[in-house]
Amino acid sequence: MSDLVITGLVQHNWTALPQLVPGENTIEVRAQRADGSKLTSLADKDTFFELVWDEEGKTRTLKQHLKKPSQRFTVNVKTSTIPHMRYLTLTRE
Repeated sequence: MSDLVITGLVQHNWTALPQLVPGENTIEVRAQRADGSKLTSLADKDTFFELVWDEEGKTRTLKQHLKKPSQRFTVNVKTSTIPHMRYLTLTRE
C-alpha cells in the first residue's frame, strides 16, 4: 500500500451544522495552525470541504477543493423552505 486516506465524521450536536436558507448563501472556510498562528498555504496536502443537504426531496452536495487557508464560495438554495442539513466534512488527503 502506497497511500491511505482516513476521513472521520463525528457529529455531537445536529444543530451545530451550518444552516442554509433559501436564496444565495455565502460560506467562508478559514484554516489556521493549532497554536493559532496564521497559515499561509494548504499546499502540503489536498484539502476538501464538503457540505450535504436535502432540498425538495433530493440530496445535494457541494464539494470544494480548498487551495487557500481562507476561501469563500456560494450555495444557492432554490426552494422557499429551509433545507435539511445532512453533514459537513473537512478532509485532508
